[in-house]
Amino acid sequence: MKKLMIMAALPVLAMAAPQAAMAETSKSAEVSYAGLDLTTEAGQKEFKSRIARAVNKVCTDSQGVRGAAEASKRAACKKSAMQQSEQQYAAAVSEARYGG
Repeated sequence: MKKLMIMAALPVLAMAAPQAAMAETSKSAEVSYAGLDLTTEAGQKEFKSRIARAVNKVCTDSQGVRGAAEASKRAACKKSAMQQSEQQYAAAVSEARYGG
């Protein structure tokens, strides 16, 4: 498989139900490394860039909510998603270098 899965739990404001003002939702994104040579520094750098873009997309609130609390949640989401992707990244590079 030439894809890595980025997953993040995102807090989402539930406008319809005041008693359930905060709910957890999960978003994910697949990051393809097809066409990249992960045995090279350039290939690894591009793969990391793709991961970072996917994490940014997954962790950015599409409703444009702003404020310190939202910025803090977004930063925590990004940190968590990047940490979760590290093992998958390392496995993909190892497979490319050593053949699985």
